[in-house]
Amino acid sequence: MKKKIRIGTRKSDLSVAQTMLVVNAMKAAFPDTEFELVCRSTVGDKILDKPLLAFGGKGVFVSEFEEALLRGEIDFAVHSAKDLPMELAKGLEIIGVMPRGDVRDVLVTMNRKRQGNGEVIRIGTSSLRRKIQIEALGEKLWPEQAVVCENLRGNVLTRLDKLEQGLYDGIILAAAGLERLDIRNQRPGRYQFHYLSPEEMIPAGGQGILAVEGRKGDAVNEIARAVSDPAAMEALWAERLVLKLLGSGCHEPVGVYCQREGNCLHMTGIYERDGVRRKEEIWEFDKEAGASCWERAASRLADRLLGRQSEEEKEPGCVYLVGAGPGDEGLLTVRGAQLLSCCGCVIYDHLASEKLLNYAAADCERIFVGKQKGRHSRKQEEINEILVEKARQHAVVVRLKGGDPYVFGRGGEEVLALEAAGIPYEVVPGVTSAIAVPASAGIPITHRQLSRSFHVITGHTKADGGLPEDFYHLGDCKGTVVFLMGVSQLGAICRGLMDQGWDRATPAAVIQNGTLPAQKEVRGTLENIEERAKAAQIGTPAVIVAGETAGLRFLSGRRRPLEGVRIGITGTDGFSSRLRGLLESKGASVQAVCRMEVVPIRSQEVLNSYEHLDRYTWLVFTSGNGVRLYLDGLLGLENGCRGDGQESAPRDLRCLGGRKLAVIGRGTEEALREYHLRADYVPEIFSSRQLALGLAERLTAKDQVLIPRALQGSKELTGILEQAGICCCNLPIYDVKAVEGAGRREEEEEFDFLIFGSASGVAAFFETGHRPGQAKLCCIGEATAKALQRYGYQADCAAGEATVQGITEKILEQAQASCQEGM
Repeated sequence: MKKKIRIGTRKSDLSVAQTMLVVNAMKAAFPDTEFELVCRSTVGDKILDKPLLAFGGKGVFVSEFEEALLRGEIDFAVHSAKDLPMELAKGLEIIGVMPRGDVRDVLVTMNRKRQGNGEVIRIGTSSLRRKIQIEALGEKLWPEQAVVCENLRGNVLTRLDKLEQGLYDGIILAAAGLERLDIRNQRPGRYQFHYLSPEEMIPAGGQGILAVEGRKGDAVNEIARAVSDPAAMEALWAERLVLKLLGSGCHEPVGVYCQREGNCLHMTGIYERDGVRRKEEIWEFDKEAGASCWERAASRLADRLLGRQSEEEKEPGCVYLVGAGPGDEGLLTVRGAQLLSCCGCVIYDHLASEKLLNYAAADCERIFVGKQKGRHSRKQEEINEILVEKARQHAVVVRLKGGDPYVFGRGGEEVLALEAAGIPYEVVPGVTSAIAVPASAGIPITHRQLSRSFHVITGHTKADGGLPEDFYHLGDCKGTVVFLMGVSQLGAICRGLMDQGWDRATPAAVIQNGTLPAQKEVRGTLENIEERAKAAQIGTPAVIVAGETAGLRFLSGRRRPLEGVRIGITGTDGFSSRLRGLLESKGASVQAVCRMEVVPIRSQEVLNSYEHLDRYTWLVFTSGNGVRLYLDGLLGLENGCRGDGQESAPRDLRCLGGRKLAVIGRGTEEALREYHLRADYVPEIFSSRQLALGLAERLTAKDQVLIPRALQGSKELTGILEQAGICCCNLPIYDVKAVEGAGRREEEEEFDFLIFGSASGVAAFFETGHRPGQAKLCCIGEATAKALQRYGYQADCAAGEATVQGITEKILEQAQASCQEGM
């Protein structure tokens, strides 16, 4: 342990007196250690004619000492905790605090002197917090007189001198400072002291606390920790947390005071922003003493001061029971799609196609509660509890249910649970499989000449899994009968209908995975449909239809070129949605696999590129994402790349003047046109290699090239340019990563084709546990195909043109070739 400890402090009388309190405590604990004060004047001590906010805020009393700590010139610095900024210098921390002094503010006036000129009371203070509170107290303290706050800077004695000179009718000082300077005995009989309780004037965060700042991990820190007061440290931590959550310091009027009363934590705060002032109080019962309870209380107080309700206090959100339809995502209602796009949580079951989840935002919470016969993921009671719990966390919750919520979907039970919990709800009807699935097989549910009614029956009951009582009253039914969830009871259904007088030759059909690409159907009569269904290995989910209309087949002979082809896409939502539209228009069934997201890289290098654009003669973009992120950052728009934690004045498009623009292909060119810019060069073949070769022909060694692009961008582009003697700057501005939860799930669909939109997508696909199975592999370009090779797979095709149109053309070629091979 060092024998001599150097402690930094300001030169004012109060700062020295306060630091000596710390030194004396340390001497008592470490009598063999020598302590030396290092006194310095700070920027805040030198500039006294301006409010703190005009030249830096709280940090102006601290920065000199933080620099001295980092240089090793001092071991500790002692501060009034309320003077500490929210963010300390990197490598420094608050090591310890002394027991808290008097937290109150004091209104000081001259003894036996009449205050004010009869109309205005002039109060000296530099604190916005004190200003808004003393003005509110003015009517009580000085009836029928206006209170005006005027700027007052300087140390305690300087401020008292200005009061004596008549420059102010009163000044506000901290009680702890007056006590530590012993002002009553230093200047006896001069002043009147009106102590303002914390209820009348909420103190500043950390008021009354002396904080010792030091270097993280330094061995001398044990000296400060030995004299640190746990209660004061707890209160300071909580008060600073409230200020941090408010995003404040002294830039806005804010006060916060935390204290423990037995097992209860009591926090009060006042805050004014945009002319709105809030004063709030929080009580938190501390079941298990510790920081978590303070953190919870601080979060609640900050929420209230910002005009928000905390999670525990806010009104529950609304649960929407949305019918997902029979499976085909195109049969989801527009209302259902709208709710999915804005919900904070979606709770879905097995019967809903997982493609529907693509309508939800990337950060939407997804909870699978699906049920299948023989293995229940969740009990209905659990699902009810989840609905109530999530409604208290999210404004909009979607309960996505196969078909229609009220057609054997147990929607009624969930509504009763929501009503019992006081949760608002709305039911959004869905297309029921009872009608849609037969229609997908060409079976009309009614027909004027054959069936004027239809009946929908569940294939099993809740009690014993047998057929419901209503089934045994179908003997006189002349219409169509549809059974849901009844495949395991198919034989009993057919025999029961025949026993009730139905003709054995009555047409019947069983349709599995209706409306989906994997749809499979078997036709027959009541007499032989069970045998045929077993031979075809029909499974769940399936719909059974019996009646004269089951003998009809109303289907057009027209087929689209990708009819029945199942395609999985690995890529970002933007890429997948553009490609999906093209492929589905050709008849394909498309599903996102291992969804990806674009993550901006906010670095100092990006910021520097904005400030030094004049260095470059060419800007080269290899993707629409690169165009949007870089230009949005340049223009100061919300979604752009900016320096992390750095400020830079936004610019406009004039700063691009004189620079030429190159893009890799049509999609990137279209992104550039969104900013009313046109590319000077687009290669005829849309690939990194052709872009590089074309630029190498056009540029000279005098050119400087900036390439804002993905972190995993092709090295071929920069390699070719460098070989040609052209100076280029590769600037990573975004990464493409797998969305959380994008790993392989059980029963994931097998595909005929898998499409990879980027090399990073290939890596994410394999690293999250996916495997291609028997699917043919298609890549957007050569770089993506090479990434596939690194995992031991060869691409079956690569788009000649690195666009969604190019990929679609390759899929069509491959599908046609496969069809001809199978002839």
